Amino acid sequence: LIGFSGLLLENLHEYDLQQIEELVKVINQTSINTYELLDQILLWVKSQSGKLKIKIEPFDFKQESANVVRTMENMAVQKGIQLDIIETEKISLLADSNTFKTVLRNLISNAIKFTNPNGHIIISAEKQEQSVEIAVSDNGVGMDEIVMAKLWEIDNDYTSKGTNGETGTGFGLKLCKELIEKHGGKIWAESVPGKGSKFLIRLPI
Repeated sequence: LIGFSGLLLENLHEYDLQQIEELVKVINQTSINTYELLDQILLWVKSQSGKLKIKIEPFDFKQESANVVRTMENMAVQKGIQLDIIETEKISLLADSNTFKTVLRNLISNAIKFTNPNGHIIISAEKQEQSVEIAVSDNGVGMDEIVMAKLWEIDNDYTSKGTNGETGTGFGLKLCKELIEKHGGKIWAESVPGKGSKFLIRLPI
């Protein structure tokens, strides 16, 4: 941020509009990435120190999911990716809504990152006997078993680039696991290389 904004300041009157736009895009994306990382670290620190307050209350799955999707639309549109929300019936979740939105935002962001342009991502929920199962599915690049085994290890900093060269910290999924387990739930992944990935969350009713 310091480097690119300094470069822009030094050359503002020499650069043409296209050069300025390219630098501003980098600054903007870096700002977003930095904000998200700081937000995740603060949540994780609160969780580890026992200061994270979880407020369990009922809320509408589709409504809160739609709120999250709206914040991700610009990111999806840039890659021509379609985002859809599907529920088998009207579902009310019993969880902390802010925590749920943080987890869903992470999963959708990852799905966009690893889905090819003009791909498709589905956010769905299905009620079971004692739980609700939520899934974020994509038709992207997928993962093999070796990569999946590294996803949830907090001491593993493995990360990979997205289909458009997007970078990440490898921290978001660890945070998701921490937050879902605080609810007595479970999170896991299913994937086939070249055929996409599905991240599933099971929350108790």
